[in-house]
Amino acid sequence: MTKTRSNWTNLGFISLALALVLQTLNAPCIARPVTGHTVSERPFGRDTISRASNQQTIAKELREFGPDWASWTETYVREIGGIRASLDGRPKLEREIEGWDCWFFDRESIEYMVHPRAMDRHLVQLVGSISDSLARIGVDFLLVPIPDKTDLYPEKCAEGLTTSTFPVPSPHYRLICQELLNAGVELVDVLSAYREAKHRDDGDTASTFIPAYRFCTPKGVSIAAKVIAERVKRYQWYDSVAKDIYRASKGQVTKDGYLNGLRLGAAAKACLQPIYPTEVILNSTGGVNTPGRDAPVVVTGYSAGLYDCAVAQGSGIASQVSYLTSCATGLVLTLSDDPENAIDKARRLVVGTKSVRLVVLLVEIRNFMPEMVRK
Repeated sequence: MTKTRSNWTNLGFISLALALVLQTLNAPCIARPVTGHTVSERPFGRDTISRASNQQTIAKELREFGPDWASWTETYVREIGGIRASLDGRPKLEREIEGWDCWFFDRESIEYMVHPRAMDRHLVQLVGSISDSLARIGVDFLLVPIPDKTDLYPEKCAEGLTTSTFPVPSPHYRLICQELLNAGVELVDVLSAYREAKHRDDGDTASTFIPAYRFCTPKGVSIAAKVIAERVKRYQWYDSVAKDIYRASKGQVTKDGYLNGLRLGAAAKACLQPIYPTEVILNSTGGVNTPGRDAPVVVTGYSAGLYDCAVAQGSGIASQVSYLTSCATGLVLTLSDDPENAIDKARRLVVGTKSVRLVVLLVEIRNFMPEMVRK
């Protein structure tokens, strides 16, 4: 049997993020008295605009592809049967799956796409408990479920496929988001924003993911930042913290620069674009913005590394949110996937602060899938 991802790894990501949050807030225990603002000031995680929008999107797609989750999944599985058979024939140890047109996918993405399985409900409940725990100490919580590369570009997995090959999209992202909403978690819909950008007829053909790797492109970072910023501006405390001035300057990420250091095979590395245009965010003094940890908004989670490390300094998602909201946005990266020492590492990384109003947790949607074991 082959294990592609461990439940302990998924739990480690979320547990580490919670540890980072609590340490960032300088909270020795969850019942710490609130300093500066109180729980009664606002309805934590109860933004009706955000929740209604997510529910409407889920209901619309469920009617279109369902009428229920079982029917949607059954249709999707039948639709991708031939693709699944082809991909299952790949060597089990092949971690980097070559699609076509210079697109590559890691093994976990392919497993997520072609082998639907039940979600990890315990992980969903754990995220819900994080939201509740933060509310008790006067801090809002926003989850950003990051779509998988195959959610946006399944037609790139094998030669001869087109977007019309997939009339029924994968139900995974929507089903997991529905369960998170049921658990009282507030989240933003990045998948819809990415799909809209992909199909928008505006002459911009750039993808939201790097074709040769799992990271988002600067375009993907910018779109996700806009979705987060729209929500940040609706918090009741927003006007009191939107005091900083940032500006954007044209920049670029080069193949011979940071991207050259990615762990890619020779074929994938040869497919990297020479240049990815991006925006570098400058602070009020004109220097390149460097997200700290002592800020009203803090972005955290393992996937935050995918966004901020994939582009040049000052161009990551935390800097983009700062620019779009005029609100200082901190960044706490959790790049370790070792659940045994994750908490200890988090405590060494983070400096306590009492200024945090919002924690934004980025999690790859496929982390909500349980351990995959196949013969």
